[in-house]
Amino acid sequence: MIDRGSFRAQVEAQFTVSDPKKGGRPRSTRLMMLKVLVLRRIYDLSDDAAEFQITDRLSFHHFLGLEL
Repeated sequence: MIDRGSFRAQVEAQFTVSDPKKGGRPRSTRLMMLKVLVLRRIYDLSDDAAEFQITDRLSFHHFLGLEL
């Protein structure tokens, strides 16, 4: 098992902070996006296929830490 939370500081340090006053939809966490990239790589998914599988599979929901 991998403690995915231990990656949070390293991942967050790689990106600059944007201005939250610009508005718009709240962004996904960078750690979750890293998890999505891992899923895409393991299952060889395109962007569209990854989006579909994330909404379709409970195992992907659990891996990403999403609620139903």
